[in-house]
Amino acid sequence: MPPSNAAETGAGVLPAPPHAPPSLPAEALQTRRRERKKMLPFVAASYAIDTALLCAYFAVGVIPWQMPPAYLASGLMLCAALHLVLDSGLPERTRDHHLVIEQMVANAALAMAFLLWTPQVGVPLMMGCFIIFAFGALRMKFRSVVFGSTALALAMGLVVAFFGEGVGLPMATPAQRIVSGLWFAVVLSRLAFLGQHGAHLRALLNEQRARLAGALAEVERLASRDDLTAVMNRRAIMATVGEERDRMRRTGAAFAVALFDIDFFKRVNDERGHLVGDEVLRRFCAAAGEAIRGTDRLGRFGGEEFLVLMPATDKADAAHAAAERVRDAVAKVDWDRIDAGLEVTVSAGVAVATAEDTVEALLGRADMALYAAKHEGRNRVRSA
Repeated sequence: MPPSNAAETGAGVLPAPPHAPPSLPAEALQTRRRERKKMLPFVAASYAIDTALLCAYFAVGVIPWQMPPAYLASGLMLCAALHLVLDSGLPERTRDHHLVIEQMVANAALAMAFLLWTPQVGVPLMMGCFIIFAFGALRMKFRSVVFGSTALALAMGLVVAFFGEGVGLPMATPAQRIVSGLWFAVVLSRLAFLGQHGAHLRALLNEQRARLAGALAEVERLASRDDLTAVMNRRAIMATVGEERDRMRRTGAAFAVALFDIDFFKRVNDERGHLVGDEVLRRFCAAAGEAIRGTDRLGRFGGEEFLVLMPATDKADAAHAAAERVRDAVAKVDWDRIDAGLEVTVSAGVAVATAEDTVEALLGRADMALYAAKHEGRNRVRSA
């Protein structure tokens, strides 16, 4: 038998139709079901509180004795039915798997049914509908609140207008006024509880958003960094050079780049091992990072090659001197502490951007200058 989200054909298995609900792992489905059933105990407790107040109305002679137990039984049966529905796979086939509108309609319909039976306590029963609406607003989007709640409110208003003759608030005796005042206070307290619950949900949401923003920032940072050296990776440094080239076109502010190559790095790897080679790359980046300006950017261009971007540098002599500082800083590192007898130097090629340069052309000139430095004996800087 084919799976429920696929259909067999002679050519194989077709994907699920666009309207099919997405399949979730069993654990995620269980979490969803627990989440959407979370408010049902509160709803059941609300029916119990209302029943206690209805018993008080019975005690002061407002309603028949059958009404409170019938109200409680109906409310608990409705909660049980909602529990079964929310715990099933049915909500997964709907746009809103919490079935908020459906729950609001069911609870409001129950309240309206008892309002028609005992209109003398119709106003207290309608107060309970405020809680239903407040509960629904916690889960609904703004558009659903506007359209769904408005439609439900109009429907309830029509029921009261056409079938609610004698709808009242028991106030004939002091005892009735006490019970009605108590009902009003209890409704307000439950609304306050829902308000606090909503504030708690918003605080959780803001906290999750903050954590997500931090995680995304960390992902972006890691995506732009070289794993070994922690400097910018090739994609990031190239993008930065491109941005500087665009800025130059807008403002005319020139910039320079320097390409560095660690001399005889392959020999270091072959003779001393890759662990030593990795440490050489890290130490180079540390030394170069201390030698460049705060506005300069260092990135790993590839292998043992590194690129330094020097903004606001329009003179070849200034760019050459900056690259010389890096070369000198690398030469002064105590490489012997990494491995006995180890000596590391770098060669560099420098180029200052011109108005006609593309990024590729600029880096091509720097690479030619680097080639000249290596050809002339390494451990030196040459300018294009």
